Amino acid sequence: MDDILFSSEAGNKINKEVRKKVAGHLFLICNYNPETLKSVNPDGRFYVAVLNFYKFLIDGNIYSKLSPELRSYNLSYKYRTISHNKGLISDIRAVIAHTVSTYSESYDRYCNWLMSIIHKKELETEDDYDKAVDDLRKRADNTETEFLSMVDAVSRSIDKADIIEAWENAIISFYCKGDMRYIREQIMRAYVAYHPNTKIVIWYDVAVWTGERLKSSYDEELKKWTDVKILYYSSMDSSRKKLLDSKIKKASQALNKFEDEVTRHKRDTDTSDDYRYMNYFTDTFVDRMHEYLQKKEQIESMQPEDMIQDIVYEDLRL
Repeated sequence: MDDILFSSEAGNKINKEVRKKVAGHLFLICNYNPETLKSVNPDGRFYVAVLNFYKFLIDGNIYSKLSPELRSYNLSYKYRTISHNKGLISDIRAVIAHTVSTYSESYDRYCNWLMSIIHKKELETEDDYDKAVDDLRKRADNTETEFLSMVDAVSRSIDKADIIEAWENAIISFYCKGDMRYIREQIMRAYVAYHPNTKIVIWYDVAVWTGERLKSSYDEELKKWTDVKILYYSSMDSSRKKLLDSKIKKASQALNKFEDEVTRHKRDTDTSDDYRYMNYFTDTFVDRMHEYLQKKEQIESMQPEDMIQDIVYEDLRL
């Protein structure tokens, strides 16, 4: 099956069109990797289809961040189709994956959906599940069609340059949602690459290592001039001594300023002071991403394994 529900091909196709028609560094779907179809039973197929459609349309899609901006432009695509499918798959997932009250709006909408396709409020037979999957597949196909129409509309818009900027901001906002997992994941990947023999990765160790890497440039600058003073200070004339003392003072002030800035990012929930470096790094990452975009003529991709990884490696001096 090569549709959205069970394959990454449709997501790759949409991203390819975005790169081709809008801008080469942009994307819409972030690393969509659908669950494989381990079960051939209709009920198993249904649950996998729901989870994958949710991943495609909500969890790994920047459209929720982008759509408010797109609404301000006169673009020809059926945004209501996408919006309706987003709401529906969110309700279905909530009902099958969480404890949802039968009096909730999500449950009502889920039952209304079932009534529209199987004329009852519960999935019971294999035929029921088959019909539910068929309906989700049609909605997934319609969503893909409208995403492609949206990309075409943006490519032809007289406001294309402004939309590209809004798209970039939407991607940054997408990365900063919740626990910033895309940013944290790339920091984790850098840690593993730097410690190839590590079998179990502990987040505290990653936080400590991140702090050490962030401090390293300040520590090394101060140590460099301090070592010069130890070795050569006695043989220097007064003007050179004054210049060296100035460099040591400047390096020390820079280190203290960095430490003060980091301290402001300590949180009450932190179990150790060492986490403040990680907090500082992730909290200021949004500014770093905007800085990164200033050189966008050189940017190949804003995908996390490209842009975020580049920033991580640059700032941690790897």
